[in-house]
Amino acid sequence: MVPVIWDRLRKNFAFDIPDNTRIAFERNSLLKQKRYLQKIQENAAPWLRLVLDEIEERKLPGELALIPFMESAYRADAQSPYGMAGLWQFTSGTGRLFGLDSNWWYDERRDAVSSTEAALNYFSRLNRNFNNDWELTLAAYNAGDGTVAKAIKTNRSKGKPAGYWSLNLPKTTKGYIPKLYALAQIFSNPEAYGIQLEPIPDQHQIYVADTGGQLDLGLAAKLAGIELGVIKQLNPAYGHWASNPKGPHRLMLPDSKSEVFRKRLSVVPKEKWLQIKQHPVQKGETLANIAGAYHTQIEPIKLANDIKDKGGVKPGQIISVPAPYSNEESYLIALNAIEKSMPPPTAPNTTANPEQKKPPKDPVNTLAKQFQGIFTRKL
Repeated sequence: MVPVIWDRLRKNFAFDIPDNTRIAFERNSLLKQKRYLQKIQENAAPWLRLVLDEIEERKLPGELALIPFMESAYRADAQSPYGMAGLWQFTSGTGRLFGLDSNWWYDERRDAVSSTEAALNYFSRLNRNFNNDWELTLAAYNAGDGTVAKAIKTNRSKGKPAGYWSLNLPKTTKGYIPKLYALAQIFSNPEAYGIQLEPIPDQHQIYVADTGGQLDLGLAAKLAGIELGVIKQLNPAYGHWASNPKGPHRLMLPDSKSEVFRKRLSVVPKEKWLQIKQHPVQKGETLANIAGAYHTQIEPIKLANDIKDKGGVKPGQIISVPAPYSNEESYLIALNAIEKSMPPPTAPNTTANPEQKKPPKDPVNTLAKQFQGIFTRKL
């Protein structure tokens, strides 16, 4: 029997949880929202092991794996009205401070791998700054280290205790640690609280592929044999139709599709991973005209040709135009990759009775059966 992820999560819990009314209030509030508790578990299924692996490797408290439940409901595509994004809800400024890139193609705050590494780096730095006090560390993650440091200074100047529970902090921060502790209590002993945990197996559900180059996401979906929507769901960092040209060349796929994706991608020539057309600029053409003609946008053309913000194009200039494949084009490339990745047919038995020979199989029907449910409709 495959162990479930909750067992390993509980083994990594490290905090001594006090007994007070603020924690009880948050726990009771959560227990009234059982559908919400179920939904956030479902959201966590692709990502929880990835997060817990990184926490274990760094020997950090397992309770940190609960933070995305509170920050984003464990949705890598989460976007707050205040501009924060991803599992860990980084602002753009804090994201840049911890190495998370953002451009037209890619918002690394929504990359589950990169943002988890950045968040744990942030926690580690805050924890050093607050002398290994994890309650102050968590408060600083929520409110900002300056806000917490100021509250500590104010309390000390008045001769008051300077621990988390005594500080005058923003309302959301006053509830932040109690809610985290309440979640830890519920996940530690779900039966006692009448909660049924989702049986998420403690095994990799996401395959992180390093493609080594920019890849059309529609083509990636065809090669993996999944819907484009699944690619978008697992890779919300990519805001458009292809991965980031500057890297990281990372693509997250269902683990069950890893082998077939690797095999098929390996036989697709790299120059076909992305459609880039050479366009001779005509008199009167603008970037907007050209982008419209190729069903793309202005920004990738500017990036591909190093055109500055207010720059344009001149007649006679040859420019590179990255453009998405049509569904049919990406399908045909993927079909060709499938045919190349199939084992060669066995040689016919020449000694057999010619009268008993069967007509050759239609290769299209053969593929449809082998990859039934993937390309059958198109075939």
